[in-house]
Amino acid sequence: MRKLFFLLLASCCWLGFALAQPTSKNVLIVLDASGSMWGKMGNSTKIAVARTALSDLLDQLPNDTQLGLIAYGHRQKGDCNDIEWLFPFGQLDKTAVIAKVNALNPVGKTPITSSLKMALESVKSTGNNTTIILVSDGLETCDADPCQAVQVAYDQQLPFVLHVIGFGLEEESAAQLECIAQAGEGQYFDVKEADQLIQALDQAVDTPVDMEGGYFSIKGLANGKLVDLSVHVIKDKKMFTGSRTYTSPETNPRVMKLPAGKYQVKVNVVGVKAKLEDIFDIDIVTNDTLFKVMDYTTGILAVKVTRNGALSDATVNAYKPGSTTYVSGTRSYREAAHNPTKIVLAAGEYDVRVKSVEIEGAEEVVFEKITIKGDETTALEVPWESGTLKVGASNSTGYVDATVNVFKKSNPRASIAAGRTYMSDSSNPKSFTLAPGSYIVKVKPVKPAGLAEKTIEVEITKEVTTEHLLKW
Repeated sequence: MRKLFFLLLASCCWLGFALAQPTSKNVLIVLDASGSMWGKMGNSTKIAVARTALSDLLDQLPNDTQLGLIAYGHRQKGDCNDIEWLFPFGQLDKTAVIAKVNALNPVGKTPITSSLKMALESVKSTGNNTTIILVSDGLETCDADPCQAVQVAYDQQLPFVLHVIGFGLEEESAAQLECIAQAGEGQYFDVKEADQLIQALDQAVDTPVDMEGGYFSIKGLANGKLVDLSVHVIKDKKMFTGSRTYTSPETNPRVMKLPAGKYQVKVNVVGVKAKLEDIFDIDIVTNDTLFKVMDYTTGILAVKVTRNGALSDATVNAYKPGSTTYVSGTRSYREAAHNPTKIVLAAGEYDVRVKSVEIEGAEEVVFEKITIKGDETTALEVPWESGTLKVGASNSTGYVDATVNVFKKSNPRASIAAGRTYMSDSSNPKSFTLAPGSYIVKVKPVKPAGLAEKTIEVEITKEVTTEHLLKW
């Protein structure tokens, strides 16, 4: 049987996994004390935050808790064997533990694999159900594979659950640590603030080693390759847990263990805005696995926009069919590097709306239910036509400053273009780019005062400049 494991990412749902279960009596903490722990977290350092959080955790543990503490990277630089049992497994002694932690001086490397092997060896020798909690602000730096090491221990059926707390990591760096937690059937916590570390430690301890439930497996694919998904699990309209699949087979599919029951799942493709959020319901059954494959195969929408045969600037937007729900968009511009403009879209149907940036009052072109197929390019073309209207205003003494409003003859109440001539040869006559057709133009003098408004009718023809120089 293929090993079933799970990962529960709790960066935004610290309280969602509180279970009415007894606290594990055997807790083993593996603490990162490498040089990077002097890094800042808020107004403090990471090591200072860790000391405070551990002190808080010890206050909450039952007196009969058997506690062990391993630290690495605290005695010398560049040594991958710098790993120490600070507090061997034994009766909880808060004063002794805190004294050991307070004495740490982070200086070294991050030998996660060897540290976990040491922790797992102790589980093997005692045979007791043990909650292992790895607190690390970085990835393995000693050329080893911690995920594989945990996998081997799991395959040996050692009685443990392994939770991982990613402590102030960049989001894109968390895949290795999440893999460790998944292989150890534990939770991954993404900690960015001091309070989150306290909550993560409490939650990790409260999750029993032998928690009952079923498994939810979710795999992300796009064009035949693994794709990174952000997965949020909702219970009773509240965030229950979250996860990332990343693009590695170690975490994709992501397998999460959940208490039996009904959940809502929300899925987004990480870093891709061209796909709407998927929402669906799941029903988890104890000792069973629910498999889900999310296929986000994409195609390309290529839209060529021209005006009088030359490349033309326009906005191109894709919407959910028959709605105003926006999916993605871009601009064509006038350069061959951008026109035809291309949008990557998940396979499916879309309404495509193209609006000219250059032609004033041009009607939006709408393509309905355009089908995008995976690994294919769907090409559309919008060949607009236009002419030029120039309206000048003057009198016997020179230029007249006037407002100019252009109306379609078919709808003389709604202005489609407007401007002002001013008293300058740079704007008088005022120029408009219009689609071919019949228009009404109203010109109202501003300076000199007292001049009457004039109205003219004009006919715009493709590639023709129509000029009207009005005099008062």
